[in-house]
Amino acid sequence: MGRWIFRRLPRHPNRTGPAAQSRSQIRGGCSRGRRLRLRALEDRALLSTSAGANANLVADLYADVLGRLASPAEINYWTGQLAAGQSSDSVVVGFVRSVEHRQNVVNQVYQEFLKRAPEDAGLNYWVGVLGQGTSEFVLESFIVGSQEYYDRQGGDNAGFIRGLYREVLHRTTPPGPSEIAYWSGAMNAGRARSSVALGFIDSPEFAGVGVDQIYRDFLKRDSDAGGHAYWLSRLQQGATTFDIERFLLDSQEYAALAQRHLEPGATGAFSDSFTFTIAGSCNAFISDNAQGV
Repeated sequence: MGRWIFRRLPRHPNRTGPAAQSRSQIRGGCSRGRRLRLRALEDRALLSTSAGANANLVADLYADVLGRLASPAEINYWTGQLAAGQSSDSVVVGFVRSVEHRQNVVNQVYQEFLKRAPEDAGLNYWVGVLGQGTSEFVLESFIVGSQEYYDRQGGDNAGFIRGLYREVLHRTTPPGPSEIAYWSGAMNAGRARSSVALGFIDSPEFAGVGVDQIYRDFLKRDSDAGGHAYWLSRLQQGATTFDIERFLLDSQEYAALAQRHLEPGATGAFSDSFTFTIAGSCNAFISDNAQGV
């Protein structure tokens, strides 16, 4: 069974672009203290924008997968590939399987469990391993089963088990005495730390929370019941995080999300013939329910 880490994707510290705007509400921002104010009105569908569907999609892929803003040259490259006939799935794979994304994943795992950046040798090693198709659970079980992680939890079995419940399962309440006794007893009887860690990482509890987190990161919502059950089943059959990411990022739902923001200078029209222009350095985001200036 594959596994993943809860997706806390890195965000550019100075990010102010449209993809940084919350999709749960309408926001506008301008330089020099000016504000573009949007008011929720009746339902309206955005029909067109000069920013271009492909440019918006590529911008969101950089933000959501790589955690940074795209340069104009990068936008131009990928929109050119799409215009030339390259499929959206192949573009998504280019992002999901990129060295930069794998570097982010390795950094996230180290920060999540060891509270530090990986050393250069460790970063390069694991980026290469993930590039060969290895599931992230191999990396995570190695890190969580390491002596360094064990020592961070106090250097004893009980502390190690508490750390797994807190940091792997993300439970808000400590494990009970019976849970501590069960796992500590297994370790005292010779079960390796890496095996215990893998038991937590491959658990249905961790899988369920993880599936929801990936949906929130990319589709900005919890997984629906059908999707939740489907991906739990796929993971048991050997699917990985990259498979979930690839599927969601190439979905029509994700593509639709990418079209609900406008970049500076963009023009557009609503279905009731209301027209608008985003001026200066303002950014605006179009939500599900219509908006007018």
